Amino acid sequence: MSPLLEEELKIGSTLQVKIEGIGSLGEGLARVGGNEIFIPKTAPGDEVEIQIIEKKKSRYRGILKKLLKAGSVRQPPPCKHFEICGGCDFQHIQYDEQLAWKLRQTKHWIRRSSLAPLLDKIPFDQIAAPSPFHYRHRARMQVKNKKLHFFKPHSNDLFEIEECPIMVNGFFMALQENSKEMPNTKDWSQSYMDGKLVESVSSYELDGQKISFDRECFTQGNLEVNALMWERVKEDVDLLERKESALDLFCGVGNFSLPLSNYFKTVTGVESSPQSIAWARKNSSKIRWIEGLSEEVLLDLEKKREFFDFILLDPPRAGANAVVRVLSRMLMPKITYISCSLESLVHDLVLLTKHGGYKIKRWTVADMFPQTHHIESIVSLSR
Repeated sequence: MSPLLEEELKIGSTLQVKIEGIGSLGEGLARVGGNEIFIPKTAPGDEVEIQIIEKKKSRYRGILKKLLKAGSVRQPPPCKHFEICGGCDFQHIQYDEQLAWKLRQTKHWIRRSSLAPLLDKIPFDQIAAPSPFHYRHRARMQVKNKKLHFFKPHSNDLFEIEECPIMVNGFFMALQENSKEMPNTKDWSQSYMDGKLVESVSSYELDGQKISFDRECFTQGNLEVNALMWERVKEDVDLLERKESALDLFCGVGNFSLPLSNYFKTVTGVESSPQSIAWARKNSSKIRWIEGLSEEVLLDLEKKREFFDFILLDPPRAGANAVVRVLSRMLMPKITYISCSLESLVHDLVLLTKHGGYKIKRWTVADMFPQTHHIESIVSLSR
């Protein structure tokens, strides 16, 4: 790199760059002298003035100082806090481009892995969010001086918020009213259902099944896309010749276990959270609920030589490495794997394909969280 570029890329220096793409965390990507610079809140094609604020290994991070020329996919963000808020990445990018990036990013992760030759002719499809804004019914806030706050990007610094177009209509106003009576509170988690905050118990319906929960339980933040994801899972179920038994690992309050019970003679749901499994039991008495870590329960089921026609796997972000190692030995015919992390998903799929003899039949990219870089995947596997 030339001495001039070394000077330009010092921490605190400013320079003009053109944004070439979007990185894996949703930040705009520019290149200077072979170095990558990631700048939040920028869009492909933007010409911008930035300031370098950090260097980690060979990568730099900058902040947007001035938009010199807007790229073709840029749009005005509807939220007044977008530039300083750490919640959203993409309000400034047209929704079609957000979807296209999520599909490109998925294929990028696959190309970097040993899955690449196995997925040469696999069909990819997408689930778009019916509501790119006003979709979120669950949120975590900070309350300070009786007012709502969010974090700034890459920071523990708070700022007061006056609106949030990501939340379903009425949610933010209800939070505002409640915060006026609250002490300073960290990570205040709340849900909003049926036009009110969830104080004790609430419910939603999926495939004719009523699923109840309280605010201490994990539930999906986007119920519209959750319903579309179930329809996608059901397409896998419809292809089965035999529908005697299904196993739902990491089942939560029974979000997918209850709909599965419409199609299988027996359903087993496994969940480690006592609060969630308690609500699962209240939600259905005809499903066999097992409280425990999925990998430990699966080992026990393996010892008992239990067989399942269909396995649904929906782990947290860390993935299910220990679980898929057991599944690779159990030789069940069909697995549908739902994941919110491409990194852990690809790692687990390598194990299932290389050691379990599974073939990936279909890959769906679901947009559970529009305006963010988060990517949800649904992968169908068969032996």
